[in-house]
Amino acid sequence: CIYLTDVQRQKPLPCNACPEFHEDGAQCTRLKDLLLALRFGGVTEEHWKWLCGTREQRHMTEQQTATLAQAGMCLFPRNADVAAENCSKLQLVINEGAKACLCRAQNNGKCAKRGEAKFERTAAKKGGRGSKPGKFGGVPPQVYIAEGAKVALTMNLCVRWGLFNGAPGVVKAIYYRTGREPTPDGNNHPDLLLVDFPSYKGTAWLPSHPTIVPIGAVVGEQFRCCDRIKSPCSRTGLPLQLCFACSIHKSQGMTLHGLR
Repeated sequence: CIYLTDVQRQKPLPCNACPEFHEDGAQCTRLKDLLLALRFGGVTEEHWKWLCGTREQRHMTEQQTATLAQAGMCLFPRNADVAAENCSKLQLVINEGAKACLCRAQNNGKCAKRGEAKFERTAAKKGGRGSKPGKFGGVPPQVYIAEGAKVALTMNLCVRWGLFNGAPGVVKAIYYRTGREPTPDGNNHPDLLLVDFPSYKGTAWLPSHPTIVPIGAVVGEQFRCCDRIKSPCSRTGLPLQLCFACSIHKSQGMTLHGLR
């Protein structure tokens, strides 16, 4: 077991635990006591009230609070809650007149098709809500996209440039070639998406907007055993998923801003 005995401070700062300044070496044990109470299952209502009083939102203006509620990312413990929040926020974006489309991936091989069939059965059983699309080679079977929607990459495109699995971004534009239009079944996916990834550090595609990256359909390939032989199965689609909300487990290790 690890026991917390000392509180280390670099310089005198206002304390988040009490309305005082603490000099070097001074002990403010409220946080330490709370952590020990969590360790031994002794958390009380007073602990909860104190935590609520130290939240940053308590010191924000009404405008800042409204902005966070609209643009902040939510964390949920269950995938069903994540899917419901993503659907709700996407509908709000569409209601504001944003261009939107359904993008369904194309499967090659029995394994990829089997994964999509399982996703559709789960979605039908749960009424289209709370189901988690099974990615094959990093490509989900389908995704709803809208201009202004928050998305995240589902595979590593170029890690050293900041395009890694889970990198968050915002869709800025959806492009189709002349003569192509989105279809209700989603089989006509866009030829190009312009997505703003704040983590992007590579060569600027648009000098005036250095973090905007063009994203198109990619081939996610895996080797699975089909019909007693190892044959390549692949799925071609957009390596993106909605990211208005995220699960707690998925967020581990990620740097996120504007959480609520």
